[in-house]
Amino acid sequence: MLIVEDDRGLREALAECIATMGFAVDVAEDGPSGLEKLRAPPLPSAVLLDMGLPGLDGDAFLEAMRREERLAAVPVISMTAWHEPPKLPVHRHLEKPFDLDEIAKLLAKIVASRG
Repeated sequence: MLIVEDDRGLREALAECIATMGFAVDVAEDGPSGLEKLRAPPLPSAVLLDMGLPGLDGDAFLEAMRREERLAAVPVISMTAWHEPPKLPVHRHLEKPFDLDEIAKLLAKIVASRG
């Protein structure tokens, strides 16, 4: 799993929650470093993407991701506190604050559906 979130506390809480589920977790604090980590093998099972990132916002991150065939199929769960969903389709859009158990269940379903 790749978590791209600029809020350190939320990033750490998400990483801890996901790691306890047995998933490998990588984190990035801004859009450019998130894309760099996404491009490096292996592909993550999913991306948790904050839409209000510095350097490259969530919409620009999604646009860059969708242009690359290898990355385009990775499921994305977008997160935001400002109630505007992303311009491009995502697997699921969550408004902050959200329950970490909700994320855990959602990620388990994504991973199960991908085989």
